Amino acid sequence: MAVTLQIWSLPAELAERILSIVDSNQVATSFRLVSKDAAALCSGSKYATIHLSQPVAPHVFASKWLAPGATRELTLQERRQLLCLTAASGVLQNLEVALVATDCLPTAELLRAAAAGGKLELFTWLTTRVSLPACEYDRVLSAAAGGGQTHVCEWLHAAGLCTLDPSLSLLPAAAAAAHGGHRGTMEWAVAQCGWPQGAAYQEPDLLRAVIHGFDLPALQHVWDPRKASILGAMCVTAAAGSPTADWAAKVEWLEAQGCPRTNTAARHVAALPDAEALARLAWLRGRGYPLNEETVQAAAGRGNTAALQLLLAEVPAPRPEQVFFRSQLATLAAAGGGHLAALQSLCAAGWGLQVPSALDAAACGGHVRVIDWLLAVQAPAAGLAMEQLLGPGLFHAAAKSGSVELLAWLRARGCGWDFGAYGGAAESGCVAALEWLAEQGCPLRLTGHEYVAPCSECDMATLRRLRQMGCPWGVDGEVMRSAIAAGAPLPLLQWLLEAGCSVNVPKALRAASGSVNGFAAPHLGDWLPMRKRAIRRLLRRFGWYPRRITLRQPLAVAGGADAPGGVAHGPV
Repeated sequence: MAVTLQIWSLPAELAERILSIVDSNQVATSFRLVSKDAAALCSGSKYATIHLSQPVAPHVFASKWLAPGATRELTLQERRQLLCLTAASGVLQNLEVALVATDCLPTAELLRAAAAGGKLELFTWLTTRVSLPACEYDRVLSAAAGGGQTHVCEWLHAAGLCTLDPSLSLLPAAAAAAHGGHRGTMEWAVAQCGWPQGAAYQEPDLLRAVIHGFDLPALQHVWDPRKASILGAMCVTAAAGSPTADWAAKVEWLEAQGCPRTNTAARHVAALPDAEALARLAWLRGRGYPLNEETVQAAAGRGNTAALQLLLAEVPAPRPEQVFFRSQLATLAAAGGGHLAALQSLCAAGWGLQVPSALDAAACGGHVRVIDWLLAVQAPAAGLAMEQLLGPGLFHAAAKSGSVELLAWLRARGCGWDFGAYGGAAESGCVAALEWLAEQGCPLRLTGHEYVAPCSECDMATLRRLRQMGCPWGVDGEVMRSAIAAGAPLPLLQWLLEAGCSVNVPKALRAASGSVNGFAAPHLGDWLPMRKRAIRRLLRRFGWYPRRITLRQPLAVAGGADAPGGVAHGPV
């Protein structure tokens, strides 16, 4: 303590130089609390911000996130962000706390975040708690490669968790590494493919990633002149959006090889950060690259107001008969992203706006300021009465955002509501929004469909709250079927059974034999039959799947058909 106190007695400039080499989280959570002098010196946001992606002292982390109600007002997306940032920090003790605090089960997304973070101990711990098919581990491998974590890639490859076909596992990993500019990791992945020298670099995804992530000499090293006519537009687009300092030189060189100037390059650049987008769009325009409505939409969706002003001066607003199909896409993108300045610029330039659609888009994102402006300015201009717009549909869209602030704002202005809002709030994963609806007297007629979204997202917090609110299980075992079809892990399925969820066994087993998370059954390999056997064992434990059953007779369960479990049907 005496040594620490002496730091604050030094000249401020010297003390700040010392602090600059100390971990910023340690300064924010420890040093600035030592004394008033320390607090005064560390008063800026630089020293008061805790970065969750960096290590945080476990006692500090626990005191914040294990406090009652710490995550109650967070949406599922925000709780998942907390988990992923904590996984990236590599502090296993903190991740265990975060899993408890968020009440989410580990998912493939969390495993990808841990892989990209590169902390092998935490990563391997997670692999023992998540059951994934090889095709999902291919994505995990790409996440590790994209972060330049060669040691994690080597571990995954040695463990045999990924698909054996290198075009499905190693080649995407090489592309992810190249896109991130990690040459060593890319070369490792390419070497593991076992392909002839240079063949891998002619694959479109890897070639595009090399152009994006590396400099001009690297591009020239792998370039095949035959690619100009086939993949030229893709290659120029990758170069135009590249983070390397010589991006313009790469574009010029590719043009010299015969690659065409297309609008896809400008569209891609328009979605970059605003200042960068403006400079590159101006440069591309000077070289004759076409700008069109899609370019405007890309800039509007990112809220790039400076780039948007340049584009609106060049791209005419679509004609009235084209408004719905083309002009509306740009205004919807701005409204959905909450970019009020961009939306106002579009409207001022004559780009058409469908007020109801824009309201729904803004409501789904929880953007109060955009909704306020649309109702105050655009609705009267379009001759729309407030009663036409403030209906249950808009309120349902707002519930999907999980924003209690927006829900209260809408109700204060007389917005209608109905029981569908509960489904939207459940989809958002915000427990506070669900509770607010009930407390404010929103009509409560739950159907069981509210469980579907949280089951597919491994959101235990929302599932528990719905059950506490008395949400029924619906009809014909649909909740269990949808959970199985979405690839819900066994702990979640077990919780459903323990809570009394009904099961239609034939439907459940058919779901266990089908596609999962967009992967068709043939791509799931041995994982799918293993999962199906595990589900059968789980159903048998709870009396839903005896060893011998007939095909057409219903299975009696404890309490009969009127019990919470209902009736199970024999498997086909």
